[in-house]
Amino acid sequence: MRGVEHPEPFPSGAGGAAGESFFDGCHLVDFVLRFVRVRFHRSAFKHGFDEASILHVVNQALVVIDLDSDADPPKALVIGPDSAGNLVEVIWLELDEDALVIPAMALPPFFYNFLPAGEDPTS
Repeated sequence: MRGVEHPEPFPSGAGGAAGESFFDGCHLVDFVLRFVRVRFHRSAFKHGFDEASILHVVNQALVVIDLDSDADPPKALVIGPDSAGNLVEVIWLELDEDALVIPAMALPPFFYNFLPAGEDPTS
């Protein structure tokens, strides 16, 4: 997967110690997701989402974050709505010819900072 890096870093203070963010060193990217195949690890379903719901979130992505592009395999996070409009986070591993979805869960408030302007569900 290739993307376009945003020029501004993530805001600090999103977690961690003394102004460090959990996401320091990560890059926010914009791209269209196209995979030959999406596979699902059993952990993808532990929060009650099924394959169709997870694919809906990925296809309707509002934000994609490259969590660890230097890892082998690279890890990414997508934030998007499920079919009822609830915000969901999906994490996947980028394998050679497909993506392996690992956890999918309701979006915790911690990630609201990464939504595009006007998408904060608390306002």
